[in-house]
Amino acid sequence: MKITKKLSLVLVIILLILSLFGCGAKEAKTPEEFKSFMEGKGFTVVDSTLFAQDIIKADTVLTALGDNYEIDYYELSTQTGASSLFELNKEAFENEETAVNLTTHLSSDNFDYYSLVSDTGFHMTARVDNTVVYCYTDAEYKDEIVELITELGYK
Repeated sequence: MKITKKLSLVLVIILLILSLFGCGAKEAKTPEEFKSFMEGKGFTVVDSTLFAQDIIKADTVLTALGDNYEIDYYELSTQTGASSLFELNKEAFENEETAVNLTTHLSSDNFDYYSLVSDTGFHMTARVDNTVVYCYTDAEYKDEIVELITELGYK
């Protein structure tokens, strides 16, 4: 009986460790998956690829338009390009001359998440593999956006 309890305890500990390490890897959404998810949440999704080509060299750019804010999705040809775009977004947020109230930065091998709440609003960018999502809006929508991005798998 004692051996069974010890074995059960060891098994539970191993499962906890594996679940903690397994949480780091995320799966990037395809443009179709992003569009379907956002439309299911009541957003109108438009293809902004041609418009954004002057600014960002991305294979696909989608803009999910809601009543109060928009969320942009970028699919780039490489993970390196997506990492660079994520860092550019992050640096732009940090370089604004505003009072910062709260920042969050999460990172793993194929994933980065950064958000900043300031006196001018809520800034969020996240990367999974070769894709990036981005949002900048009023701070009052922070919780709603974080919930959406978490459900999408980008936080």
